[in-house]
Amino acid sequence: SSTGYMKIELPADANAYVNGTTPYTGQVKAAAVYLNPDETSTFSNAMPGDLSATRTDGSGVELISGGMVAVELTGENGEKLQLAGGKKAKLTFPKTNKIKQNPPTSMPLMWAFNEAKGIWEEEAVSVTETATEWVAEVTHFSWHNLDYPESRCELKVKVVDMNGTPMKNIQVDIDGERAPYTNDEGVATCRIPANQKLYVRVKPKDIGGAAETRMQVGPFSGGSKPEVTLQLKSRAPMISGVVNNTGSGSKVCTIYISYPMMQKTASVVSDLNGAYQIFAPSSYRGKATMNALFADGTLAQQEFEITDADQRIDFTVDSSSGAAAGSIKVTGSDLNISYQVADPSGAPLQVTKTVLSGRTNFRINYSVGDGDPHTTTYYYVDFDITNYSESASTFENASFSYNRSGHGAGYITLDGTGTLTIERSGTNYTFKMNNVPCKLMDVDRNIDNANVNATFEIGATLK
Repeated sequence: SSTGYMKIELPADANAYVNGTTPYTGQVKAAAVYLNPDETSTFSNAMPGDLSATRTDGSGVELISGGMVAVELTGENGEKLQLAGGKKAKLTFPKTNKIKQNPPTSMPLMWAFNEAKGIWEEEAVSVTETATEWVAEVTHFSWHNLDYPESRCELKVKVVDMNGTPMKNIQVDIDGERAPYTNDEGVATCRIPANQKLYVRVKPKDIGGAAETRMQVGPFSGGSKPEVTLQLKSRAPMISGVVNNTGSGSKVCTIYISYPMMQKTASVVSDLNGAYQIFAPSSYRGKATMNALFADGTLAQQEFEITDADQRIDFTVDSSSGAAAGSIKVTGSDLNISYQVADPSGAPLQVTKTVLSGRTNFRINYSVGDGDPHTTTYYYVDFDITNYSESASTFENASFSYNRSGHGAGYITLDGTGTLTIERSGTNYTFKMNNVPCKLMDVDRNIDNANVNATFEIGATLK
């Protein structure tokens, strides 16, 4: 079979096994996804994890990708299948323009994605070369990546607008393969391969549809920590403000702009103090409505005029509801990070409740993508409580976990134990923790097992 210009060849005498151990008889469905690193508009958002990797000797490197492929075999009842022991499938990768323009100094290697760890690991697989292709044989199906490793350096990109103002929470695309976000100081930090020329850019969709800004940087030597400034050519008008809830509910809510012809912007989530920042559409000027949505359905609205200028719009609302989404504030040594917890559709989050072995688990989960496990990013928030009671609101030694996994962004795990407060209003639940000690891994920000403190409010409707 083939996908794009990628070819996947199964041996004629291949047998399938369930979980690699039990022989399978029946119809087999094969599915494949090929990612071409030349497609810089989609590559970094579709690939699993990032391009930091671990070699068989345990050393860390940065990868330069010649292409990725995911292959999945399933049985008639959805069984996950693998080839019988000793059988191999042939993968043929076309030589991409990126590889042709920057030919590797050594033979590319095959790498497999470790879903549990969220990293690429070197495979003991030989690769052969023709004038136009790379060929390798693999014994199992998962995500496979054809790359050559380089030593790493740490790049800091400061994003400023046309007036030199730092831009926070902006995604920076680095050569279509890495996509970190700027912090409150407008700085995005990312590990990159040394000895390479790379393009750094901010895409139109991340600044309200304004023109793309890009620049070429590098090459940088291994182990260095270069810093560059990317000044935007243009950006859409920015609307910011504060949501003040005079009721007993949360200041955390979902914010979006609606304008004629039933159009609306992507939503953002206000922080723990009710502060928000959102880009207006760059292609529209005129009457519009700013919307603040709470979990109980309370919708605060203010009409305004989108002009070329930035504006401040504050809300005052009386809602007894908890948040319709969530905001997590993480602080630590030289760290000041905010994570939004929000369904991309703008719908209020939902939470499930499960009781197992004397412990009660509350789980909030949602996804970004089309549902295909090869191209979708998954978000999970879990609260685990011993001796839970509906009549209580405060729970000591409750476990908290926030996880982002799958594809389109680097892995995040934030785990801690502390005092959890649950506020209830009918089926609306708001979960709060204040300054709880946690461990943080954030692949985008190159944070590995850091000691941090987390403060958050996350609201959802009980299913």
